[in-house]
Amino acid sequence: MYFIGYHGTSELSALNILSVGIQERFLSPNGQIGQGFYIAKINGTLPQWGAANATYTARQNQPYFTRMISFLTGEANNPWLDKAAQQTILKIYTTRPLRHCKWNIMNPGDLEFLKTIRYDTDGPGLDLKRDCQWLQMVVPPEEIQYLRLRRDDGIFERPHNWIAKSSFEGERDLRSAPRARARSL
Repeated sequence: MYFIGYHGTSELSALNILSVGIQERFLSPNGQIGQGFYIAKINGTLPQWGAANATYTARQNQPYFTRMISFLTGEANNPWLDKAAQQTILKIYTTRPLRHCKWNIMNPGDLEFLKTIRYDTDGPGLDLKRDCQWLQMVVPPEEIQYLRLRRDDGIFERPHNWIAKSSFEGERDLRSAPRARARSL
């Protein structure tokens, strides 16, 4: 299996995903880079942002006491915190290389991702160290069957299946890609 990244959600959604899998009917048709299951490259700002969005309404409805216990002990140790309000990070693996996934840089609110487009050599360009925290991939519905999910156990892993293109054109054979790249060098 290839480790590809992280997905932030609520504990209630995580339990559902882990027990029955990712269901296409729950995928938003209006995602930033298309319909599919969104995955962040690193466990940090982006999956935490996704988990916060997934739990926002449920968290607002929690009593102050419950929120304070979560702050002091951590959400996983709070028996009074509703599962819909508990933030959870999942690790995502794939059983084979993905052919039709897309990825981009997403910075909510300020559209900073547009700076990756360089109009001239003096343009700001891409700051990989800072911007990689916002690198996201969307796996289209037809490839969700190849995903395997587990809870984040806190052990760092490097992604092994991030493709350097936004998507493959047509039905190109993945096995020929390394040979073609070697010939062009």
